[in-house]
Amino acid sequence: MESDTYDLAAKAEGGAPVARMMGPMMQMLLEDRFKLKIHRETKEAPVYILTVAKGGAKLEPTKDGSCVPIDLEHLPKPGEPRPNFCGNQSMRRTGSSVTMTARGITMSMFTGMALPQVAGRPIIDKTGLAGEYDIQIDFAPDNLMPEPGGRGGAGDPGAPSADTPAPSIFAALQQLGLKLEAGKGPVEILVIDHVERPSEN
Repeated sequence: MESDTYDLAAKAEGGAPVARMMGPMMQMLLEDRFKLKIHRETKEAPVYILTVAKGGAKLEPTKDGSCVPIDLEHLPKPGEPRPNFCGNQSMRRTGSSVTMTARGITMSMFTGMALPQVAGRPIIDKTGLAGEYDIQIDFAPDNLMPEPGGRGGAGDPGAPSADTPAPSIFAALQQLGLKLEAGKGPVEILVIDHVERPSEN
């Protein structure tokens, strides 16, 4: 089943929040249609640890009107402009740099969604920062995970390559007053115990 693909169509009643639909409700759907059985394990693994750098954080708190809550009953139709949804994180590549934009996000959302995809490891949030923020950073994707001690990597987090004007993700975060360092920590892993191909509707 590793190479199989499926289309799932489901509708939640009562305006359930997105976090519930993409979490417990999605799990129930997969358990019903795929007879999915899983369990969770916690293992020590390589991670990145996000802390506040010396000088303090330079994050911009979310302003009124900078984003709108997601309303699944009134999503924009194809061709209509898409508003800035609160909690949304997006990445857009232009040439040799990537722009990451997030509106109305908490640090737990920032370290749990787009940032681990960029860094290639789970992120542990040790900033202690509360509240919601609007974040936009530009960084060079080719500088993310070089060999330890290489240019732009954990051993030299601020150095862009000679032909790339954008900073590494490490240096981009430092501009926000945040520091990303390699380490080890507990990582929760989902283990699939059983799964079946679904029957046709």
